[in-house]
Amino acid sequence: LPYPLFLLYTKINPDKNEDLRLEEVINFITDTFATLGRNNDCLISLDEVISILAECKLPAKYQLPVQLLGEQYLNLARYFIEHVVDITDQNKDDKMSVEELHDFGDFSRLDTMMNVAREMSGPHHQSLSFLLGNTSTQDRDDVLELWLNTLENFLGLSRPDDHKSNCSSTM
Repeated sequence: LPYPLFLLYTKINPDKNEDLRLEEVINFITDTFATLGRNNDCLISLDEVISILAECKLPAKYQLPVQLLGEQYLNLARYFIEHVVDITDQNKDDKMSVEELHDFGDFSRLDTMMNVAREMSGPHHQSLSFLLGNTSTQDRDDVLELWLNTLENFLGLSRPDDHKSNCSSTM
């Protein structure tokens, strides 16, 4: 097992007892989100992700396809949300209430959104291939090592001292 994967395992399961408890997973996810969202606004922006990748010494040529793929999916999500709000907003206040969503019944109005999802939601293959080291100019083992080093660097970043962020929810 490569060291960064062992390190990941020990971060998720600190007592290394091979019994993964929900509390351990929640703590790991909370720490990960706190590390990614360092500005404490309870949101993780694509810029924050790219900044963390740079801090983890991921070369800029790999940050670019991450950014391109991130922008693609954020734009699709924005389109879907705006479309759903538009077709459910009965009182045309540019907002969707729980009642409006509950009362929505004409699911054929989702067809346009479903067509967009089907046709445009696949990843940009060249970007993905580059990230995975599947191009003729890359050595896959070198790219794997790069990602393992990035993971190790990420796991070594300072973590918040407590999990009581105002962004945390209780379960």
